[in-house]
Amino acid sequence: MVRSDPSKFCDDFIKPLLKCFSGKEMSVPGGEPVLTGEGVSAVRELVKVLPGMKKAEAVYPSEGLCKAAADLANYQSKTGKTGHVGDKGETLKKRISKYGSSTGTIAENVSYGDESPLMVVISLLIDDGVSSRGHRQNIMDPALKKAGVKWATHLKYGGMCAITFAAGFTDK
Repeated sequence: MVRSDPSKFCDDFIKPLLKCFSGKEMSVPGGEPVLTGEGVSAVRELVKVLPGMKKAEAVYPSEGLCKAAADLANYQSKTGKTGHVGDKGETLKKRISKYGSSTGTIAENVSYGDESPLMVVISLLIDDGVSSRGHRQNIMDPALKKAGVKWATHLKYGGMCAITFAAGFTDK
């Protein structure tokens, strides 16, 4: 939905978050309070830029990209580590190449502690504490047309979600 209608997504899901802050703590109804790094300012920034972002096609699932996301999520689930490096130093490119061949841009987003798929997307769009807002850019990048997702438990954050993207991908 955010790719097909950024403005509506902003109105329906992002603007209401502006009322959920007390200092740097965000309390979403039905969820646990979360201490953010930037507070409401990151949400205000997203409210300004998201409606003007270019619309994009939906992202389509790929079994191979799901397996690549699962490799990272399963590793971090066991170790409690974070980031984009997997077992034995495995990079995104190496994880993806085990399951097929990609063309064009590849990217990866990882979210920790979010309690629902919607909050994963919202969290990555806000991109609290990430100056480049790279997770937001990945979600909205019209060149990224294929994706794989894996949810897993995490020792420190309770849950995590790994999302791998590719402009093009052919499963093995």
